Amino acid sequence: MSRQALAYARDEVAALVAGGQAPRELLQRLANEDRVALAEVVVGPRAPASPLLVAAALEVLPALEQTIAPKALYQRLVSLAAQTRGDVLAAACQRHPVASWLVKLAEAVEGPLAGLAHLEATQGLPVFARVCQLHADAGHQAALLEAAARLGRPELPAQLAAAGHLEAAAAAVVRCLERDPDSPALAWAAAGWGPDLAPLRLACVRCLRDARTAQALAAWLVGDARASSLLGVVRATLPALPPPRGSLDARGP
Repeated sequence: MSRQALAYARDEVAALVAGGQAPRELLQRLANEDRVALAEVVVGPRAPASPLLVAAALEVLPALEQTIAPKALYQRLVSLAAQTRGDVLAAACQRHPVASWLVKLAEAVEGPLAGLAHLEATQGLPVFARVCQLHADAGHQAALLEAAARLGRPELPAQLAAAGHLEAAAAAVVRCLERDPDSPALAWAAAGWGPDLAPLRLACVRCLRDARTAQALAAWLVGDARASSLLGVVRATLPALPPPRGSLDARGP
């Protein structure tokens, strides 16, 4: 594409988004005819910061990725419009589920819950444990705990334990048991933690929030006199059922 034609394409995109229209047809045409020009129009320094442009760009991602490295592409798309950041992150998670650069992208988009969208997007994929590891290593404990409450997957406490996050791993075990009293979450976390399981078991007891989950945990503490004794003391102070979702509790992260 000539310099003049490229300038015209930029002007056309700017006019469309200024008029409240997503430039879908124009971007699709560029995707078919000139991918370099497509990249310049979408993520170049003169690209308009508009959610309409980003929305249209998400429909031609395969063509854009052939010209721009995915890490740079998605970082730029996130920077163009706050309204579409979640959609950009979702697309990146779908297309590159184990990319390490998703850690920083998630932090830019989700803040304190960085990693949650990535975890939810990959929960049904074979790479889920690797995704849990990425965010555990990055210290995204809040997201892993929320994912444990929502998904109940034992890979979540296992990777927190493997990363050395004792209290968070224990809290994730408890969240999994709250969701499913038959969850093998403690066994998975134990495999990630290592041979000295006493600290992990005691931490799980400290993180309990209800008597029903305490009963479920008791079966995993058989043979551990210290943890079972602490469980008996703690259990007497607990309400019958788990707290409502979203409530704050002093027991555990």
